[in-house]
Formats: sequence, C-alpha cells, structure tokens
Amino acid sequence: MLTTQTKSMNENSTAKHQKHKCQVVNHKKNVFTHDDSAAILCELSEHLFTNGIIPYYLHLLDKANGTGHFEVSECAAKLLIEQVQNTLPGYLVPKLVKEQAGYKSKQYVL
Repeated sequence: MLTTQTKSMNENSTAKHQKHKCQVVNHKKNVFTHDDSAAILCELSEHLFTNGIIPYYLHLLDKANGTGHFEVSECAAKLLIEQVQNTLPGYLVPKLVKEQAGYKSKQYVL
C-alpha cells in the first residue's frame, strides 16, 4: 500500500536536501492498484509534503507485457484524482499523466 511505502521513506535524506535549499518533487510511477483509495493518496501527499516533498506526477501504468494485472482504467484514475482534488489544496494534488507514443513529454490525463 502507499502508506507503507511512504512511511519507510528516509527522512534524513530529505532533511539533507532541505538543508541545501533543494526542492524535492515526487514522481510516483505505477502507483495504482485495485486497493488504492482517495484517502490513501491524500495521506501520501500530506506525508510527502510534511517531509519537504511536493507531489508532482502520478503516472498511469505504461503498456508493457506482464503488467496487465496492475492496470487501473483511466476512468478509475480520473475519479480517484477528482476525489483527491475535492479533499486537498491544489499544491498537494499530483498531476495525473501517462506516457504516449510519439510525444516528447508526458501527457496530462484530464
């Protein structure tokens, strides 16, 4: 679960970045599972921010062989982000993105 991953974060490393005035952002890849909820994602964003890390991107799963069992639909991901937007201030809501062939950068999922 997201909370387990986040709580194991090395807070000393984050403190070192803050000491040197470095801004840390979180690019969470392949985060969605069928157990994810808006409450868990909100907790993750708040915990990251408390530790000096700004939630930035939340990636949909890249299409690759053997990853189908992790896939969450774009519709479900949008609903999850919408619930997070209704709970947290904008700076704590990660941008929902996906890789798309033929584009040089990540594409926002709106």
